[in-house]
Amino acid sequence: MRVLVTGATGFVGGNLARELWERGYEVRALARPGSNSLTTIGTGIHRTEGDILDRESLSRAMAGCEAVFHCAAAYTFWSRDPRGVRRANVEGTVNVLECARDARVHRIVYTSTVSTVGIPKDVGLGDESIALSRHTLHGHYKQSKFDAEREAMRLAGEGVPVVVVNPTAPVGPWDVKPTPTGKIILDFIRRKDPGLPGHGNELGGRGGRQRRAYIGP
Repeated sequence: MRVLVTGATGFVGGNLARELWERGYEVRALARPGSNSLTTIGTGIHRTEGDILDRESLSRAMAGCEAVFHCAAAYTFWSRDPRGVRRANVEGTVNVLECARDARVHRIVYTSTVSTVGIPKDVGLGDESIALSRHTLHGHYKQSKFDAEREAMRLAGEGVPVVVVNPTAPVGPWDVKPTPTGKIILDFIRRKDPGLPGHGNELGGRGGRQRRAYIGP
């Protein structure tokens, strides 16, 4: 089966692309010109140049694919260009899903975030049935992912074969940049303060409390 993975030069997408390739899939990795290739070195993953904001390149990359895994995103807790974060995460997601629909892809998997899952006011686990407002989310990243997921669900309601997954705090190999989640761990190891005052994070929930971690006495 031929599949396309967006964000394959990043952490989650890179690990997914390698796993799919090791399982025998024919994997295409969408990559912007000049982006690193560390996550696909030494594999048979085929790199195809494109951008989730460029529909023409998406259509070329999806030609002949049976499944699309959309992992590309602007994952950052702070940015000088919040409009760019929103454009990548919302407009880019709509582009990928609509192009996959037009290419008659059999299955689309969209990587969202646990931040879009509501948490009950009392003690308990959150799930998709709990109402959540984007205005309760801290930061442009989480708000943009909230809006992108709503777009994915809208298209699913129109018959687009999309499945939404909601990972939280993924850690592991090939986090080469690193991601903000990976940086928290590196800061901990290096005895730095990974606090995010007034924001909250994937490890610390949505509260605006500053979180600190220390090693040793």
